[in-house]
Parts: sequence; structure tokens; C-alpha cells
Amino acid sequence: MPGQGYMQEDLTTMKRIRMVSGMLLIALLLIGLIYQVFLVGKTTVTLAKNKVWDNRMRSSLSRGADVAYGQSYMQFIDTLLENVPPGANIYVISSHHAPEYSSKAFLQYFMLPRIIRYCPADAEPLSCIQTEGSDDAYFWIDQIQVDLEEAADLGYQSISIGEDQYLLAPGP
Repeated sequence: MPGQGYMQEDLTTMKRIRMVSGMLLIALLLIGLIYQVFLVGKTTVTLAKNKVWDNRMRSSLSRGADVAYGQSYMQFIDTLLENVPPGANIYVISSHHAPEYSSKAFLQYFMLPRIIRYCPADAEPLSCIQTEGSDDAYFWIDQIQVDLEEAADLGYQSISIGEDQYLLAPGP
């Protein structure tokens, strides 16, 4: 039959075009995937390298706080470590619900050999300061309105340790 060879040539050409376009599509997808992996890997390695480089001179506790909970928590821990001597009591008067701030185990890990204690939940912050206050008692006030002037009248100086967070330290 005349023309059958022509139709078979068209089918063969169509199959070749489909195969080449499919391979071209797969090649483009692979190039895109390799490019994405390269960019994500490069960014991740750079960020990790910068974090390690920035923390190289810090104590192991500071590095641990930064890696576990971020830079603001590391600054919080560093401020407490700088201002509270070993063996002192840190009383928490806090309404913070994040575990790294509200859990005694988390705080105790970073604060050893300092002792973490909690004021009773039903007690007024100033009454807790009055009853528990001593030369080795420090109070961490977080998100609770405490009149810092009244705390100063009780012999405590306030040290800012973050947004709406204060450490009440025995005054000079």
C-alpha cells in the first residue's frame, strides 16, 4: 500500500521526539535538583560554620544554651551566671510557660551550683522577696509587675536580663 511507509516514518519520528523531549525534561529536573541541593547545602554549612565561629570563645554552658534554645536564651543564662555567685539561691517568680524558662530541671542544668527555687504560686512577689530574702537570695522576675522601687526599699537592686525580665540582686 502506498503511503504506509510514510506513516511509519512519522510514527518513528514522533517516538524519537517524545523520547528526546522526555530525556530533556528529566535532565532539566536533575540539573534543578542538583542546583537546589547545592544552594541549601551551602547555606546550611555557612550558617553552622558561623554559629560555631561566633561561639568559639564562650563557655560550654553558653554554647549549649545557644544551640538548644537560641541566642536570647544564651544571653539570659550568661547574665544570670555573671550576676549570681555559685551556691546562691535563685528564686523564680515567673509566669513564663516555655519549658526552658519554667522548668526547674532546665534552669538547674545551666545554673549549677546555684540552687533554683520557686516562690509559691499564690504568694505576692514582694511578700516572697520579704520572706525568702537574704544575702544569698536572688529573684528572677519575669512578666510580672513588681514595683522595682519597693524591691529597692527591701535592699535589692534590679538588673535587666531581657525584655520585661529582671534579676533582683542583694544591694551593696
